[in-house]
Amino acid sequence: MKTRKAVYGRKKLAERVLMSLLMVSGGALTPLTSAAAAAPAAGDTLAEYSLDDVIVTASRTEKREVDTPAATEIVTAADMERIGAANSYEAMERLPGFSSSTSGDSGLEFAMTATNHIIRGLSKGTLAMVNGASVNLLNYNSTTHILPEAIQRIEVVKGASSVLYGAAAIGGAVNVITKRGSDFTTTKLAASYGNYNKDYTISTGNGQFGAIFKRYFIGGIDYTSMVGMTDKSNNATYLYGLDNSGRNACYVTMDLGKYLNINWSYNDMNLHRPRYRQSGANYIDYHIRDTRNNINLEYKDATLGLRSVLAYNKRRSYSDQYIYSLKKHSASERYTMDGIIWDTQKEWKPREGKDEFVLGFTFSRESFYGIPTYDKTYSIYINTHRMSESLYASYAWQAMSNFTVTLGLRGEHISDYSKTQNVLLPQIQTNYKFNDHSAWYINIGKAYEVAPMNQFFTKKDGDVSQVKAQQGWTYETGYKYVGRRDSFKAALYHMRIKDAFQWKKTAANTDYLSNVDDFRNTGIEMEYDHRVDDHWSFNLGLSFSNPQTRGSSGRWVQANSRFQGIAGVSYTKGKFMGNLNWLYLGDREEDGYKIRGVLGDVPNLSQLNANFVYRPDQNQTIRLKVNNILDREDSLTKWNNLLLPVNYLLSYEYSF
Repeated sequence: MKTRKAVYGRKKLAERVLMSLLMVSGGALTPLTSAAAAAPAAGDTLAEYSLDDVIVTASRTEKREVDTPAATEIVTAADMERIGAANSYEAMERLPGFSSSTSGDSGLEFAMTATNHIIRGLSKGTLAMVNGASVNLLNYNSTTHILPEAIQRIEVVKGASSVLYGAAAIGGAVNVITKRGSDFTTTKLAASYGNYNKDYTISTGNGQFGAIFKRYFIGGIDYTSMVGMTDKSNNATYLYGLDNSGRNACYVTMDLGKYLNINWSYNDMNLHRPRYRQSGANYIDYHIRDTRNNINLEYKDATLGLRSVLAYNKRRSYSDQYIYSLKKHSASERYTMDGIIWDTQKEWKPREGKDEFVLGFTFSRESFYGIPTYDKTYSIYINTHRMSESLYASYAWQAMSNFTVTLGLRGEHISDYSKTQNVLLPQIQTNYKFNDHSAWYINIGKAYEVAPMNQFFTKKDGDVSQVKAQQGWTYETGYKYVGRRDSFKAALYHMRIKDAFQWKKTAANTDYLSNVDDFRNTGIEMEYDHRVDDHWSFNLGLSFSNPQTRGSSGRWVQANSRFQGIAGVSYTKGKFMGNLNWLYLGDREEDGYKIRGVLGDVPNLSQLNANFVYRPDQNQTIRLKVNNILDREDSLTKWNNLLLPVNYLLSYEYSF
């Protein structure tokens, strides 16, 4: 086991120096939206970019950001390359009002402890989609299984989105839009090497067909968490590590004509997570296997205003325990879940194109079968499913040339083994444009989310039979300005959710999902992007909020981090691009946090990363990414999952 005490003095000095450099450079923030200078093109010149992006997810129609009456974010492929994002998790965690709960650094997932996208402090309330089709299974909303090379853009809508997207979008929605066959015109070979991992990638295509294959190797990580568990015989603390692990992933897409595309994402993760004594002796080896399949068939005809997507998702996960002292495997968690979703919509533009009317239908079927616990005594083999049918409509009325009112309504029928639910969800939005570059909006909507199916079966002594749906309203107003070199966005919101989901523990110290009385949060989000010139750009983002839950005691308890700061700066010139970015989460919740067995506050998280890209010619690309430059030992979550020590990844890519 490596010790890190010797580096604390150097860490403090490095932190002071680097924070000073950040202040000198303008307190700049990572340009995660397209408001920063794009990465260099394949050649030697600076790529063009636009501050005002077209957004689809927020309204199900193509709108300029300044015309969209909602808090939205866009992360493009160029943005991901600029910061060196290894996956969607790293691409989105530096967005104001957005955070993620993850088991491992960089969004690494340990089976069913999946990365959880959190919008505005609500832990279970984000809908994750790929190309407009839900990939939520059992309310797990991770999108890290999609290869970063396959992502064209990511759209994030903050605030209640259930009217357009259904019962899982109570806090917001994430839509990962993947590349089509037309985006693949060359063959690329790439290899990366770092102090904790390495990977190999091949990408090819002919303008109609595209494919990406990637192999990851992970290992040599001394510990990923401090579990706070103590052996009664010798009072030794146990730590989790990660070794001899890997992942195979691929993405295949094909354009079947002008309007039709099919794509497939596959991910197979194989992890070995040993638990060590501080002395270095192995105690337990957790073998985790997680496979995912995601297939999308998408039809889109902009001329007719028709769009339809048929998707199938499947995830299989298990976790075995090998106990060294007993020299045998214990019982394991085994889950298999799948879902099929069909969504189709038609868009009309009445009154000579002044208004917009969207009418759509969604059908989904989610299945779950498996064994939800390590303890064979409590194990129940589950085989069940849930179905839903929804009809939704949205009408955007241009009351004046600069003022639009949008009314939305969704009716949803949900049925499973336990009960049938009928839900009616309304929404009203207004957008007042001061000019072509600025607007003020209001957004009020109701949202609804049912409990995942497995929670009705999981724990013998937990009260799981009466888990209710969480539902409530979000009230939001905001201002947007999008100029040629600057953009500024601000949003003020209040959300109140009844019967919010919350994890509790049984008498046997196992976790199960239950309801608290209420969840509430009031907050403000601000971000500013500025392009100084053709070389320099910076961004600033801040979020202040007060997420709280109230249980049977009637006392309001903090539920998530209250403060988020994001900062960074980018420099582009000819063949070179460099980026320095910083993420800060402060005033974090203290519930359940232990450090070496002692309850305490979750420390603030501060992460400084750097990314550099150099293209010697149009065929070659060299990348260097350095994470956690300050070498901080910060907890990612209240469950003691840790940032990796300072780590790097050097990559070389050749295209032909």
